[in-house]
Amino acid sequence: MVLSLLLTGLIACEEYVPYARKHGYPRVEMPSKEARTYQAYSTNTCPVTFEYPDYGKIARTMTDSCWVDILMEPYNLTWHITYRDIPDASSLDMQQEDHRKLVYKHAQKATRIKESIIEESMAKGILYEVDGEVGTPVQAFLYDSTRQKVALLNIYFQPAERMDSLQPVIQYMKEELDHTLATFRWD
Repeated sequence: MVLSLLLTGLIACEEYVPYARKHGYPRVEMPSKEARTYQAYSTNTCPVTFEYPDYGKIARTMTDSCWVDILMEPYNLTWHITYRDIPDASSLDMQQEDHRKLVYKHAQKATRIKESIIEESMAKGILYEVDGEVGTPVQAFLYDSTRQKVALLNIYFQPAERMDSLQPVIQYMKEELDHTLATFRWD
């Protein structure tokens, strides 16, 4: 009996032959909607306020202008926010077209560029979602009711991974951005 078990064990065993495997997608932990918390952004030099995720860190803020970078370390990305005063309401269209041209420069690598209207209580504008191997998959152009204030928000990735592996993070950032847009205020 013992001899038959030993023989079966030896016959059933195969030699392990290693082979190259593809790199796995990175594991990304994202909090549930109930666990998300936010902090307020407000400075003396920037006439806008908004809420952003509490894990974000102000990486750069310009004291002479309203340029802000918020580093989202857990996801290896940065939110870049720029505010501009525009001299008159007629130049809003020029600013918007300039931003649109900048977004569509990604068309060479993008598989799709989707434009959505933003209509929050304090901010109007356009949200651009850019699919494909691009570094800025989400961009927003905002303006106020007087059409004399403009804010640009871009999400920049510094990925080593392919963009398809980042889709859960991109979707999560869109949700976080929705909260930021809903809390966006012009001072």
